[in-house]
Amino acid sequence: MFCEMCFTRGGYELKCVSCCAHLVLKTRPDKIRAQAMLHHIQKYSHSPKRGEILKIVQDAINAGI
Repeated sequence: MFCEMCFTRGGYELKCVSCCAHLVLKTRPDKIRAQAMLHHIQKYSHSPKRGEILKIVQDAINAGI
């Protein structure tokens, strides 16, 4: 689920949609924390769009992750 750069650095890259989705998924099942995480991610000018992040999050939930 991580991009190569994020994986090798051992952190999260807020430009990477997969890393952003992972950060949101880590808040489950707390919807308030998920909203706060999305809000925090969107503060960065190069972050992926909310819809892109939520699509990956929903796909992961549907896959049982």
